[in-house]
Amino acid sequence: MKPIAIFGTYNPEYPRNRVLRKALDALSVHYVELCDRKRGLGKYLRLVGRGARTPHSALYVGFPGHTAMLSARLATRSPIFFDSFVSLFDTYVADRGLVKPDSSHARVLRALDRTACRLATRVIVDTRQHLDFFSRELGIPREKLMVIPVATDVDLFRPEPARQNDSDSFIVYWHGRYSPLHNVGLILDAAEMQLHDESYVFHLLGSKGQEYAFVRKSVQERRLKNVTFLDAVPYEQLPSFVNAADVCLGVFGTSDKVDRVVPNKLHEYMACGKAVITRESAACRELLTGADISYVPALSAAALVEKIVDFRHDKGRHYVSEANRRISESLFSQVCESYRELFVNL
Repeated sequence: MKPIAIFGTYNPEYPRNRVLRKALDALSVHYVELCDRKRGLGKYLRLVGRGARTPHSALYVGFPGHTAMLSARLATRSPIFFDSFVSLFDTYVADRGLVKPDSSHARVLRALDRTACRLATRVIVDTRQHLDFFSRELGIPREKLMVIPVATDVDLFRPEPARQNDSDSFIVYWHGRYSPLHNVGLILDAAEMQLHDESYVFHLLGSKGQEYAFVRKSVQERRLKNVTFLDAVPYEQLPSFVNAADVCLGVFGTSDKVDRVVPNKLHEYMACGKAVITRESAACRELLTGADISYVPALSAAALVEKIVDFRHDKGRHYVSEANRRISESLFSQVCESYRELFVNL
């Protein structure tokens, strides 16, 4: 069998793409990577040439890959599997608010969503809620869409023995990108409500995103001494920070997109056996049934504080959730089987 070609301008280190490679390795599926992330439009022509010259049974366009789909179609007559993962229109217009809904830029993003999906043989999304959205809002036939859920590297993210800590600090931890989807401002509200109890400390890891400067400024203006910013670290180092936490926080945004996603961070926390507090969503309820997750309504810092305090009193420090670890392992196995199904008839 000819190899699968992972194709495009995707980020090889993005968790979705790392899990793809790990799953293919677990399935003993031979693959080659045809990735060009150089600046300029020339990369798209180079990709066409590389795709045409490289023997393959299918092209799998990694995330992000919308702009590489035309190159993929020009490079091959073989099946093209497009890991759309999210909608560009939904991300930049509805979720992040960076583009006005009635602008020409918004129309271009919607057209790019639709064109990329129509050029594909199969379109991969991460949740049933996203499948419904792509079908309803973009007009993509449901039979063309396939759900492959988010998972994580369960060998990299795994429970570690609790570190010795001489202080009585209870570490409330979050990592990620400072975007509206995450709404880190709600975490700051919770931290401010907990100022009376110095044993609660909030660790925020990361330094990218449109709201990062605002969050830093807000912490300074509120004089939140219980909030610590941690610089971004190589992905392989994340598990040590997750394992040092007592409870981990997910996303708290107010957009409709929150209801359709299960973010990478939740899977990374769960694989380390950490309990999670996040905003309630249909996707989480469906995919993470039985998980050790506490849900809070949108925009309720009081509810978030209550969950944090309840968790500390009910389960204490250094609690390890065996259920979350099992679910993470099961999801990775499910992802492997989904890729097996995708490639079995090539």
